Amino acid sequence: FVLPDGRLIVQDGGSRYGAKPDYMYKAIKEVAPDPDNIIIAAWFISHPHSDHQRGFTEFAANHAKDPEITVERIVANYINRDMYQYVRDDGTKESNGGLVDELRRIVKEDFPKAQFVKAHTGQVYNFGTSSVEVLYTVEDYLPAEKFNYVNSASLVIRVTVDNTSVMLLADTTHVSGKIMEDMFGTHLKSDMVQLAHHGMAPSNASL
Repeated sequence: FVLPDGRLIVQDGGSRYGAKPDYMYKAIKEVAPDPDNIIIAAWFISHPHSDHQRGFTEFAANHAKDPEITVERIVANYINRDMYQYVRDDGTKESNGGLVDELRRIVKEDFPKAQFVKAHTGQVYNFGTSSVEVLYTVEDYLPAEKFNYVNSASLVIRVTVDNTSVMLLADTTHVSGKIMEDMFGTHLKSDMVQLAHHGMAPSNASL
């Protein structure tokens, strides 16, 4: 998202695609009003899955020290790394604790001047006339009877720029979608909605 003052808001960043090296940097460079002075007002990381976090990791590894790039804040809500290592109901083993460690290292070592913000449901971050509202975090999923799907812990935000609202569902599931509906009801109505989980087994149709 390009804010009216030229700063950017970024969510996640996808995987490290060997065929498209440095693609997040190139994409950001293309949309930035001033490619020689790129200011990222906030970079939101939804959950520790490689297809959402690794593009950010690659960007940090290659460009954290670039003089023309400033990351003002990084926003996420990750819980204990061990919670992200479990066996799904279908028997699939998940081991995402390393991505939790990775994000913490990046914040500390690659972007030491950036503010790290722990997102909580109900927060609203204002950026001039634009805003980002937090609609769901892992805290709303807990205490769960059994933590067995990291997608249900996806951070959900709504970005409003130029009076147009866009809800970013990340990998929201039926479980987390129902929690959101119970909390917010019709308040969830947005002008645009990013389809959950890449369109694969997405969240509730009402979202």
